[in-house]
Amino acid sequence: MECAFDKRLGTKSHNAQHLAAVLAQNNQQGKQVKWLAHSQGAIIFCAALEHYRIHYGKPLAGQQLAVHGSGSNVERLKRIAQSTGLKIIAMRNNPYDLVPNLAGCNDLSSSSFVRSMKFRGFVKGGDAGASPHTLPFLGLVTYADQLQMLGYNDKADIVRKFIKTLPPTDTRL
Repeated sequence: MECAFDKRLGTKSHNAQHLAAVLAQNNQQGKQVKWLAHSQGAIIFCAALEHYRIHYGKPLAGQQLAVHGSGSNVERLKRIAQSTGLKIIAMRNNPYDLVPNLAGCNDLSSSSFVRSMKFRGFVKGGDAGASPHTLPFLGLVTYADQLQMLGYNDKADIVRKFIKTLPPTDTRL
């Protein structure tokens, strides 16, 4: 419920409002802060930036954000971060993770849907080590190796086949 509340325009959750106040305090004190947001944390962070822009308005100098498994829409988060002066230093979403793909509305293509559904069991209470969502995403090659080390050879093969379809410059590798 809180995720849906923070994704809509208008009043934000208590968590988002509190984070906006912390951002403002850090900014006022000139602190250099590197934030890491995961999943719902990215939704709250996006909402906090929207609240911050309306209620505080000063550029967020010296604060940076890295995002893994974003539950928020990445383009929306990038836009609001840019408008507040917050620098995004990393945006890391596994292409097999249903949370950023579907819930975050970052990739609603049919191929993304199929990829996400093949790995949904790992996200919904399966093996946390094999989950495309739970651990930080360090790249597809690492994820394939991780799956193989955990004994999920069939899933590792699926990922490796996908890797072969990508250009060598793809940032997900």
